[in-house]
Amino acid sequence: MTLICKPKGRGNWHTVEIKLTLPVDMFRAQVGQIIPLGDLLLRICEVHP
Repeated sequence: MTLICKPKGRGNWHTVEIKLTLPVDMFRAQVGQIIPLGDLLLRICEVHP
């Protein structure tokens, strides 16, 4: 599964691509969901299987 994310907030930020090798049942990602990554909050823009 590949997640295309941008930092939460205003601005035209570069995208961050996160590739997960978890089974789909373990992690349900939805567009608009906020995920923490260290000190950064990322908003999911696209989800690719």
